[in-house]
Amino acid sequence: MNLKSFEEKYHITFPALFHQLSNDNMLSFGESCSDWSERILPSLMQYPPFLLFGVDYEPLTMDEIEECYLELKDPNDYRKINPDMHFVPFAKTGGGDLYAFYIRDPEQEASIVLLPHDEENATILAKNLQDFTFRCMLEAVTEIDEDSLFEDHAEPKRDLNNWLKTHSPYLTELQNNCLKKIYDRPLNNYLCIVSSHTSYETCGLLSHDECQTILNDIIGFKDFDMEFKYMF
Repeated sequence: MNLKSFEEKYHITFPALFHQLSNDNMLSFGESCSDWSERILPSLMQYPPFLLFGVDYEPLTMDEIEECYLELKDPNDYRKINPDMHFVPFAKTGGGDLYAFYIRDPEQEASIVLLPHDEENATILAKNLQDFTFRCMLEAVTEIDEDSLFEDHAEPKRDLNNWLKTHSPYLTELQNNCLKKIYDRPLNNYLCIVSSHTSYETCGLLSHDECQTILNDIIGFKDFDMEFKYMF
């Protein structure tokens, strides 16, 4: 199944940018396998697909999109979602939460929400897919730690430049310029205390407070980070 056939089957419309990403072969992280980091990731890092370096972001295949979409629509699903709420998942976190298009008005662009699998409240992350892309690319460099895909800390700038290069066509000029300025900064090393017994080293290009200020200034809107009940 492709995007067009999904739209025809379920009478929904994916954002134009999602179609563009699909046409550009940007929506896959390659074959899922036990040696993905060794065999697949190195080539992906040369031409990073959509949000490869995003924090806790894993794209769904079309089969997975359909499966998750039908589960959300199932009246017997444990989440008991209001049938008047229209969500179309497109990615997930490692813990099983879903990133989804939230279609409130077919005449307007879908916003992006996070649907937790074990909490009744969803969160609106961005007004549209373009702003969501910018948010993920900014948040990814507020804290680059041992769990980040930027594993080779000798070459993080190379990875960032490659990432911005492949994503520039999908961002506004303002968003591109902002990310370029941030990505050009020197890495700031600092120690993050995990517990009284352990610690790990992280690197960041900006603080969480600065990140939030930039997000508010560039992609903020009245429903930004708003939570709402989606389980009943």
